[in-house]
Amino acid sequence: GAELVVMAPAPGRIAEIKAAEGEAVRAGDVLVRFDIPSLAADVASKKAAVTQASARVEQARANLTRVSSLQTQGVAAQREVEDARRQQSEAEADLEQARIGADAAVTLADRAVVRAPFNGVVAKRLHNPGDLVDSAAGDPVLRLVDPSKIQVTATVAGADLSRVVVGHSAQVRV
Repeated sequence: GAELVVMAPAPGRIAEIKAAEGEAVRAGDVLVRFDIPSLAADVASKKAAVTQASARVEQARANLTRVSSLQTQGVAAQREVEDARRQQSEAEADLEQARIGADAAVTLADRAVVRAPFNGVVAKRLHNPGDLVDSAAGDPVLRLVDPSKIQVTATVAGADLSRVVVGHSAQVRV
């Protein structure tokens, strides 16, 4: 909870970076907004798949109702009713898969806007608005730290060890 390294969720362009290096931010502030057209297209595609799957479920339900009615009248065979039930089950399973895919696409698209999870300071800003970025770990965009939780490791001369006391403040000079 003391450090956040912001990376793009997918290859794209940086639309906006709100804070400069060294600037303080509050929890919930927008840090980076990415422009990733493929994410929006994927969300639209997945939502269209949900709509199509919903239509197939409705059609399968109507077909089952129709075939069941025909069977009670003695016009349709039991096998036709079983086939209609199987088609409805398959259509419902396809709908569930489509919904899962759409939810995953929306979740990924939501990552195109990165908000600060804690109050902190922008320690490093490695890109600027308009830059193309990759989603790889080797291409971070911004590093946010919480100065109240930073752990510092320092070498202290033996003669000064008696001056180091846990819980006391210290001044670090570089």
